[in-house]
Amino acid sequence: MIAQEPIQPGLRVHYPSLGQDGVVIRLYTGMATVRFPSGDKTVPIEALELRPTDPLELMALGKFSDQTEWFDIRLRAARLQAAYRSDDLSGLVNSRVVLRPHQIFVAHRILDKPRPSMIIADEVGLGKTVEAGLVLKELLARQSVARTLIIVPPNLLNQWQTELRVKFNELFEIVDAALLRSTRQLSPDKNPWLRFSRALTSSHFVRNEDVRTELVDAGWDLVIVDEAHHVRRKLEGDSVEYTLLYRTVEALKDSDTTFGVLLLTATPMQLHHFELFSLVELVDPGLYQDHEDFENEILATSDFKVAARALQRWNEVSPMDRRKAGVVLSHQGVHFDLDSAVGREDATDHLLSKSRLTQSIVRNRKRTVGGFTKRRARRLPVDLSPNERRIHAKASRPPSVRKIACLALNWSPISVSWQAVAAHFATH
Repeated sequence: MIAQEPIQPGLRVHYPSLGQDGVVIRLYTGMATVRFPSGDKTVPIEALELRPTDPLELMALGKFSDQTEWFDIRLRAARLQAAYRSDDLSGLVNSRVVLRPHQIFVAHRILDKPRPSMIIADEVGLGKTVEAGLVLKELLARQSVARTLIIVPPNLLNQWQTELRVKFNELFEIVDAALLRSTRQLSPDKNPWLRFSRALTSSHFVRNEDVRTELVDAGWDLVIVDEAHHVRRKLEGDSVEYTLLYRTVEALKDSDTTFGVLLLTATPMQLHHFELFSLVELVDPGLYQDHEDFENEILATSDFKVAARALQRWNEVSPMDRRKAGVVLSHQGVHFDLDSAVGREDATDHLLSKSRLTQSIVRNRKRTVGGFTKRRARRLPVDLSPNERRIHAKASRPPSVRKIACLALNWSPISVSWQAVAAHFATH
């Protein structure tokens, strides 16, 4: 049909003389330039027929494409995409690492929460980096996150970058002061952090207040912090002292764009109770009313934790520890078959559910996970050559009084005599 409404740039039209559909890209007096599959042509506007593009309008006109197979392909793709997004752990198939059961358990625990925020506190060597990577891959597969920030100590930047690339095929840019300066030169009026959707940066670098402001303003969907025991908020008498790193992570957590925060640390239980409470506040604010509420629960559930550890190491603990675990369960008014592995697992879950802390922290131990080769230390005697013995003797010799005095005075022990040192101390 001849167009009944004004032809405008961007509208889809049909040109009968050419027998092709195209898109109007420019208008002149009585003429229009249209981009056809065969190329751009300038034609009279009155010769163009407007093509409806709204699906409902096309259906009302009874116009259907004769290439229905493309619709079928698109429908199948949409169904696959919907199934992929709703899969609990679709990200597992995209990793290049042999996964251990405890790592899958940790990822499932985090991803089962409404917001993927938790303290990952596995012991050293159990793969906290892999667990964080699994969570990241799953969130990317679900299209829940787009911008990810990872904060690690300076000496671990390259290690994290390599592991993410090799094990998860995820490319992260290491962002430092030099890179930000060069980025700012290209776009002086733009926040340089906006250029990076997947950034690795140093925990020392982000402590700077100016860096912190731009970092937070850039907005991040997922924030991962390694060695999170350095993110500290401490009690000093009646006052609370914040480390600069804690203020940075707290500001990131409070950002409207932040969907999840993962804190990785192998030593959470070595922290003061207030410091552990402060970490919990970063991943699950409102879980406890205040620090006193947190302390009260720690005291009330201490027996539960001892009993849970005994249940997890049932074949290694003493008969007395087994009886104590049974007594704790009996005081709860519940009964489990502790002679079976399934019964002990159910009993452990019951005890751990009594503590709110398990909602914000997940921790695995090597002795519980198992499968690790035991390390045995052995002494190997080494015969030293005469030169090696002389060097060893010199290296083992305690420093002289002259050297210690020179170091205290910031003098060079090589160029200063003992008499000069003695004269200095005699006159001071």
